[in-house]
Amino acid sequence: MKIENSSAISEINFGKDHGIIGITFRQGKEYDFTTDYADEVKADIESAVANGESVGSLIADLRREGTLTAVTTA
Repeated sequence: MKIENSSAISEINFGKDHGIIGITFRQGKEYDFTTDYADEVKADIESAVANGESVGSLIADLRREGTLTAVTTA
């Protein structure tokens, strides 16, 4: 999903493995996040885009709440 109105995020990829969401930031780097609530996260992001709300702030809130957790590689 392309994100047109965000200064921080350019794309969100919901087509990864179950429970993995890829978020591409404007600098071109994609980071993976895990979630048990992929459908709800997608609905929240679609709603934010439709309402002209900040997708970056929403992602930050979801990370702070623990809904999205960064995937770390060793």
